[in-house]
Amino acid sequence: MFDVLKSLEGKHFLDLYSGSGMIGFEASSRGAESVTFVELNKKHMNQIITNAKTFHMTILVFLVRDVHRFLKKSVQYDIIFADPPYHISSINKFK
Repeated sequence: MFDVLKSLEGKHFLDLYSGSGMIGFEASSRGAESVTFVELNKKHMNQIITNAKTFHMTILVFLVRDVHRFLKKSVQYDIIFADPPYHISSINKFK
């Protein structure tokens, strides 16, 4: 995916359903100006925050939120990555 996107320099990246945060961290390592992690599971988010201590070049934002509610009030991002859990049955909730 990142090979297709090419440079992320100056881009604002949104990582929905962040899980381990690896996608957002990869965006950071490829030059994203900011990465916003949205994850409902507090344990997962705590691990993301712990792992983030090694990233100093990128603005990192951590939100423990329901993705659907977040998107209704969200600002614009250049790149949005979403990898929802398998049990979410309808993508129409985003409309």
